[in-house]
Amino acid sequence: MKNTFRLIGIIALAVIVGSSMIACGGGGKIPNGKYVASFGWSYEFSGNKLKEFNSDNDLIDSGTWEISKEGIFIFNTDAGKTERHSFSRNGDTLTIGGTAYVKQ
Repeated sequence: MKNTFRLIGIIALAVIVGSSMIACGGGGKIPNGKYVASFGWSYEFSGNKLKEFNSDNDLIDSGTWEISKEGIFIFNTDAGKTERHSFSRNGDTLTIGGTAYVKQ
């Protein structure tokens, strides 16, 4: 009986970890490239580097990014500012702070 409960606990833990990785886009990885919102603003990812552009393609901000264990997108700008946003990934679509960005 004790071993059965251990097995159930291990299975439950595996499900939780697997679900977290799926919710964070495979462990928080974002494929390199440019992701554009419907209103024209975009993010360009290259490794852990990030550039943010407005609809005229002017560079607005740059810095590094990461996804926390809790699934929060964290943007550390070169100017020393830290932004935190909700995050999800579904295929080639990133949703950051409630805005969808599609890979170009």
